[in-house]
Amino acid sequence: MCGIFAYLFRGEDKLSLNQIHKIINNAVKTQHRGPDKTEFETYDGEVCFCFHRLAIVGKTKRGNQPLSLDDDPTKVLICNGEIYNYKELAKLHGFKLESGSDCEIIIHMIKKFGIEETVKHLDGVFSFVYYDTEEKTVHVARDPFGVRSLFMGLNRSGDIVFASEMKSLQDLVVTCDQFLPGCYMTIYDGEKDYNMIPYYSYDYSEISISKSAPEKEVQENIMKKIRELFTAAVEKRLMSERPVGCLLSGGLDSSLVTALVAQHYPKDEKGKRALKTFSIGLPGSEDLKYAKMVADHLGTDHHEVIVSEKQMLKFIKKDIYQIETYDTTTIRASIPMFMLSHYIKAYTDVTVVYSGEGSDEASGSYLYFHNAPSPEAFQDECVRLLKDMHMYDVLRCDKSTAGAGLEVRVPFLDLDFLNYYMAIPPKYKMPHKGIEKFLLRKSFDGLDLLPNEVLWRMKEGFSDGCSSKKRSWYEIIQEWVETEITDGEFLVEANTYTNPPKFKEALYYRRVFQDYYPGRDNTVPYYWLPKWSGDIVEPSARVLKVYE
Repeated sequence: MCGIFAYLFRGEDKLSLNQIHKIINNAVKTQHRGPDKTEFETYDGEVCFCFHRLAIVGKTKRGNQPLSLDDDPTKVLICNGEIYNYKELAKLHGFKLESGSDCEIIIHMIKKFGIEETVKHLDGVFSFVYYDTEEKTVHVARDPFGVRSLFMGLNRSGDIVFASEMKSLQDLVVTCDQFLPGCYMTIYDGEKDYNMIPYYSYDYSEISISKSAPEKEVQENIMKKIRELFTAAVEKRLMSERPVGCLLSGGLDSSLVTALVAQHYPKDEKGKRALKTFSIGLPGSEDLKYAKMVADHLGTDHHEVIVSEKQMLKFIKKDIYQIETYDTTTIRASIPMFMLSHYIKAYTDVTVVYSGEGSDEASGSYLYFHNAPSPEAFQDECVRLLKDMHMYDVLRCDKSTAGAGLEVRVPFLDLDFLNYYMAIPPKYKMPHKGIEKFLLRKSFDGLDLLPNEVLWRMKEGFSDGCSSKKRSWYEIIQEWVETEITDGEFLVEANTYTNPPKFKEALYYRRVFQDYYPGRDNTVPYYWLPKWSGDIVEPSARVLKVYE
């Protein structure tokens, strides 16, 4: 995980020293994303680049950013990303790689093919800003699912600012929005007319299935392809010169990822692997129980972090500042993830962590999907969730880990895997025999990768699973918030906001967000809530009938 920042001055003169000083003060607010090295450069007195590096691939000084080529220093790049096919692209097109950084391939590709063809051929996750100092042209792009964070803002003078996190923009711009996933932008010298141009389509044409093929054969072929593509997705993300670990909640997704990573860490004579796994929860947590079951089965070096209610409640404000949202369920889930990331950074040498985000959106496995009225509605909702992930679960995943200087990798959002997985006819992915994610579970059944209790464990949201069934995390928060906000305060204050909070917990989060990021309500378009569940305002799956 790294942090990028770019300031494009649109005035007639050059940037003054006072302006540059203010820019630097804001650029360093995301230094936590890249604690290894910070570089700040200005170009032509009108473009500023700042890069906070977390060295993962190409750890030498030559891999520092802003990055340029030895034979052409006029093309400059800052990129927060991992490009998994960089070696294949270099070999295919005869590029000589100089820096050891996987991001270098972006410069070669843009020089030869232009921005549109480049982003279409990158296999990875990325947010980048590229500056051609000769043509005075800037290219900006973000990966298809927004795995790597990127915000964009404008000030009253027309200056344009990009940053990995909103906190670096807050004091510099009037308008602020997320740069849309799956889009690129080109900004020409002096011109103020620019748009985000989509390069990735969420229109997944169904895979062709022979009408004469037996149904069992069709499903076996689909499951075989799922295994092949997902195993490859996990394997390609092992690209790292720093120690790798796994966030292990004990749910299906993180457990399956961990099991496939573990295959690359052979057992010793005592049946142990040199792979660190991490779980967190309150006493009696459902996740802790199942995570230990997986760790014991795989023989990993497991770290179990047990926290108190007081510790988690105390983390709320710090968490909201870091993840930059007021969405209720996103905050609930990010607090234990942020705390666990801090533990990993403080007590281990692990820098790269695997996580299971993206599976629920692509699989339609949130419990409310049991109520989907048709396969078409099921598919439409999956696509909607994928498009919006960058504002919810993926935002949480990126900001929680980056806040502690870690890099997260999410194989369920692998492009090859997801393009196939989303093209499977939705009737095969809908809950079967009352079990969500049945197809994915069945694809890895009988391989002894996981205990059956975990492979077939019911979906449990991280914001719920970190606590016991007797005393849920959301109930703990709401009990505490009752001491912070009176009924009268809620009635008076709630409707003063756009997108008004519906209960006291949500109002408390809104207050904290407003203190840190006034005027940025638009960055959260709606509260994440279950669909097809009536007029529900509580996002916890534990209140749904299907949970019972």
